[in-house]
Amino acid sequence: MRGRFEKMIRGIQSKVCAAIEEVDGNTFRQDAWTRPGGGGGITRVMQEGNVWEKAGVAVSVVYGTMPAEAYRVAVGKDIPFDRVRAAGGRAGGKGGLGLVSKGCAIACRQQPALLATPCPAPSLC
Repeated sequence: MRGRFEKMIRGIQSKVCAAIEEVDGNTFRQDAWTRPGGGGGITRVMQEGNVWEKAGVAVSVVYGTMPAEAYRVAVGKDIPFDRVRAAGGRAGGKGGLGLVSKGCAIACRQQPALLATPCPAPSLC
């Protein structure tokens, strides 16, 4: 399930980048990175385009162990021991069990080139 979700958001990133490149006529640079605690991502950036001054589409997939205290603060209660065992929990943080956690995200931001941006209200331009 996790692998399919990662593949899906990476596919979305590729489709969004392809659509922006088609409109703009320029291409993205790609930077892959890793997170020492687990995971990584791909950041794609376009600069000085014809339509967008800057455009970025990033995917992050990070994982690790959420310490019991962090879970307690986030949820307001202790981690049920059976959930820790079922999720493959292990020692995490300052003594005690942790819960295996994973987060996936896609972020997209475009900054239009001012000359290529149509003015919605000529009296304001």
